[in-house]
Amino acid sequence: MMADKIDGFRQPGIPAPSTRSTTGGAGVKGTQGDPSGSTAVGTDRVHVTDEARRIQKLEAELAALSDVDDARVAEVTKRIAEGRFEVDADHLADRFLSTEKDLR
Repeated sequence: MMADKIDGFRQPGIPAPSTRSTTGGAGVKGTQGDPSGSTAVGTDRVHVTDEARRIQKLEAELAALSDVDDARVAEVTKRIAEGRFEVDADHLADRFLSTEKDLR
């Protein structure tokens, strides 16, 4: 199962959040409810926990790993070329059924 990466980028097709108030903005400068048209300075802050930093580090390490076992691919390719590659149909069927069961 592949996890969704949380990196601050929006998904395609999801609109960006609006920075303007649609409720009148009473008491907040720079909103539709403020006739002066001045803009408010953002004061929001984000605190990244140690756990979030560890997750970011692990994501970077995982991204650096290859999705393909090159040594295994070379071994199987060689066995096919030499005519020594055999398929265990029972084992393959068991794996398919196991995967199907896990997906439910």
